[in-house]
Amino acid sequence: MRVNFLLDFNLIIKEMEDFEQVKKTLSYPYYFYKTFPQLKNKSSEEIANHFKINKKSILEKLRKRRKEIRELWKSVEKRFFEDIMNLTNFEWKFQNYKCFLSCAWAGRYFYPKNEIEIFGFLKNADTLNTLAEELFHLYFWDILEKKFKINVKFLDKEKYTEKEKKLWFLSEAVVGFVLPEIGFYKKSLWFTPWWKADPKIKEIYISLKPFWKNRKNFTDFLRNSIKVLR
Repeated sequence: MRVNFLLDFNLIIKEMEDFEQVKKTLSYPYYFYKTFPQLKNKSSEEIANHFKINKKSILEKLRKRRKEIRELWKSVEKRFFEDIMNLTNFEWKFQNYKCFLSCAWAGRYFYPKNEIEIFGFLKNADTLNTLAEELFHLYFWDILEKKFKINVKFLDKEKYTEKEKKLWFLSEAVVGFVLPEIGFYKKSLWFTPWWKADPKIKEIYISLKPFWKNRKNFTDFLRNSIKVLR
């Protein structure tokens, strides 16, 4: 398995034109304002115009950063994919994954596609953590759909039912068990992981600790976790 890193300036502009959605979702996108302090308190239109005007310099920085991220990820890529499979005993759905470098979102995934997105200017530790997390999310939902026959089409919706919210909370909480187990999230520089920062997810994470500690295997852990949430 491998990850291909891509740049799509049209996608970047589209996201900037809808930057209000980023702020609505993340409240305060600290990483963005840390990188582009001159755009703080600017409207989506103003932010998009800034990127259009400065397209050449921004793309140059992103191309440089893409090269750095490729080398950084290359150092852990093989181990990451293998460690996840060894820990869970499930196969990855795809052989190749696409990672778009974003200037808006810290990280997100596009299930059931093989695509994720991460902020292009994160610190190295956060880059590796975010890459691993977004890839794992794709992996996690594939397991829930195939192994547990759970309908995950709700991921495309803007609003979730209470039952769907619980599954989403679970997807974030599970990251807090799996990734530290294989060496990720030893440190986080620009933001706190969801399972520590969000009260609801943190509550679920804490409640699942006994299941993780006493699990027979990953399937057993997920089965017990899903039962509790329901």
